[in-house]
Amino acid sequence: MLIRTLAIVAAAAALVVASPASAGAPGKWTPLGQANLRNIDEVALARTADGTLHAVWTVPGTNDDTLVHDSIGPNGVVAPPNVITTGWAGIDPVPALTASNDGLRVLFGGIRTLNADEPNQNMNTATAPPSGAAWNLQIGSVVTGDAAYGSDAGAALLPDGTPMLAFGGTGTGVFSHRGLDPAAPNFQLQDQLKGCCGYSPNVAVDTKSGAAFVGWISNADNNIGVFAQTLDSGSGAPSGPFAKMPGSSTVFGGVDSMNQQLQRVPMAARAGGGVYVAYPGGYPTTTKVLLWRVADSTSRVVGSSDHDHIASVAADPEGRVWVLWIERSPVPRLFARRSI
Repeated sequence: MLIRTLAIVAAAAALVVASPASAGAPGKWTPLGQANLRNIDEVALARTADGTLHAVWTVPGTNDDTLVHDSIGPNGVVAPPNVITTGWAGIDPVPALTASNDGLRVLFGGIRTLNADEPNQNMNTATAPPSGAAWNLQIGSVVTGDAAYGSDAGAALLPDGTPMLAFGGTGTGVFSHRGLDPAAPNFQLQDQLKGCCGYSPNVAVDTKSGAAFVGWISNADNNIGVFAQTLDSGSGAPSGPFAKMPGSSTVFGGVDSMNQQLQRVPMAARAGGGVYVAYPGGYPTTTKVLLWRVADSTSRVVGSSDHDHIASVAADPEGRVWVLWIERSPVPRLFARRSI
């Protein structure tokens, strides 16, 4: 796969509220969000069939967390943000968002109230039409147990529209769950690597085979790095052997080590087939940007510089794969590169 570098721009703006129906001129960025967001808050993205990009994120408050949605049109025009749900005792800062012809679905860990009979106190979901204009919170959690209420989430839709979910939090492990039935089992993934701990899972579904893949970060002594595995489409259980992303760890001082990113594993399904993961390589300083097709024996180096931080990987309708990363130099720079 040929790779082409597209853009290098300065990136140093604080998050502010986007004005209604705004769009930056060509080469300009339009900010989204609020000024009080934390560095652990992560946006979830999904694109509907009309080309609109939808974004969802958590706005923290003192026992008053809010989940917010915004949409960005194909022309770059940003709509006014709208609230999905508010007034929660706590919402995890990393929600997941899926899109289909039926509309949007967000999945998020959270506890709505501290009441003993509160029905929404684990992994929750809300839905909206494709416009994202009005959201409906489902009463009752869709996943229970395994600290789902405080877990980061990743999700994708199986070919029949069923959500495949992965979630995990600090010290709790990484789990997979098929569908929206809280009685369905959660499957522990990190236990296979025989050590603590697993973090930051994500899910992608191959557009050609329909197979679901989960990716996560492991800090286990003998299995450190980024790992991926297929999930059984009927149950959500891990299926077949796990694979380690080549280059996601580096032997330093005789010890296998990695630069762990505190974000959901960047993962995307390419139009035409293939699931891709992007991650930085090198230790103690990251020196290269890696792109891996799960589960190839090698990763491709798509960028090289110091202190790289992967921002995202995405696939476009033409079958190209895009990787975005930040070089955290004294003047941070944002890079974008795509396949041809």
